[in-house]
Amino acid sequence: MVSKSESDNRKLTDEERTDMLDSLRTIDQRSKSLKEFVQNFRSVNQIPEPVMTKIPVGEIISEVTHLFAAELNKHNIVLHTENGHAVHNIYADKNLTMQVLINLMKNAIEAMSNYKEGKDIRINVGNEGNRYVNINISDSGCGIAPEDIDQIFVPFYSTKKGGSGIGLSISQQIMQKQKGNIMVRSSPGRGSVFTLNFTC
Repeated sequence: MVSKSESDNRKLTDEERTDMLDSLRTIDQRSKSLKEFVQNFRSVNQIPEPVMTKIPVGEIISEVTHLFAAELNKHNIVLHTENGHAVHNIYADKNLTMQVLINLMKNAIEAMSNYKEGKDIRINVGNEGNRYVNINISDSGCGIAPEDIDQIFVPFYSTKKGGSGIGLSISQQIMQKQKGNIMVRSSPGRGSVFTLNFTC
């Protein structure tokens, strides 16, 4: 547009200026989106190798609940912890496991964003035989539709407007690297339960 106006020895019209600004804004927005995509792609493909140690479950649950205390209070969400301080140890990487718990807590809070009352998150710890420990995180949110339940761990698949679709994918990869597992049960309108399975 600028080259053409110069060759015609004239100034840009108001319409041309508007079109040019709109085009530049579009390019700018796409550039930001592509940059975010690349950063998310790197996140999915650059998960560090876990440093496995024995970790008291109560310790990491205590840390994550303190981390989210202000946000839970802000959104009027009631947090219930059960058996979190019992004598349970898991064999895992503490930092990576904290990241999984943070991802699940964020998802639980977002799942109840359109609710005004009856907002609860429960963290329950239990043994599965003598070799495994489960951490269950449940919410009373909107739940996950049956057609989405098999896709939620797929990288970049998101049911949330503006969601990156990497949180659950990264969480699954972290659990697999730790020789553990992540599972989900959900009912639309009745909430979801995510279960983290660790060796102990």
